[in-house]
Amino acid sequence: NMNRGLKKKIKIVDQLQQLLSMITESYRRHGLTSIFSSSSLVESKIDKLIKSEEEALVQFSKNHFIRVYPSGIRVNSSNFSPVNIWIYGCQLVALNVQTPDEPMLYQNAKFQENGGPSCGYVLKPSYLQSESPEPILPSQLCEQLACKLKITIISGQQLRPIKDQDIVFDVLDPYVEVSVKGHPKDCLLYTSDAADDLLCVDLGGRRILTKK
Repeated sequence: NMNRGLKKKIKIVDQLQQLLSMITESYRRHGLTSIFSSSSLVESKIDKLIKSEEEALVQFSKNHFIRVYPSGIRVNSSNFSPVNIWIYGCQLVALNVQTPDEPMLYQNAKFQENGGPSCGYVLKPSYLQSESPEPILPSQLCEQLACKLKITIISGQQLRPIKDQDIVFDVLDPYVEVSVKGHPKDCLLYTSDAADDLLCVDLGGRRILTKK
């Protein structure tokens, strides 16, 4: 084919060009040609940028959209966690919505801040909205005023006995885990003590937890 390797540049009608709100360009740490330009990065690439050029990435995301998408080796439609990517200002995170895993739970929880997943967007945190010429970097954030979260365990129902090699354990010692996802300094995992018989009420097979 004599035309192999030759690319014909197609001119777009000006009226149509004006309707295009965003075009895609390769990522360049010093910015793109226009504020209407965006970059698409695979998850492995964004991980490297977070480690190697954190400041440039945060500054880039102030002026351009960044879309992050799953690696092609995720043949089972698994997902990566979008939390750390949001922390560094990336606006668009593509997930495999057909897979109801933990990353999708984070996605749904994040957009509950503005009415649910169908709302379309939530605002960036204040440190990513700063107009300072020197951006505030996520790795340099100090601890802010703590937010106190109180959770009361109301009840636990339909907790089935466990069968293991013909041995039936008819007494359960359930416990509760609460985890917080977000900035690494915010992340924590709380595990309660296991509730024993003295702290449970047995009502026809239902065990209502009263342990606090």
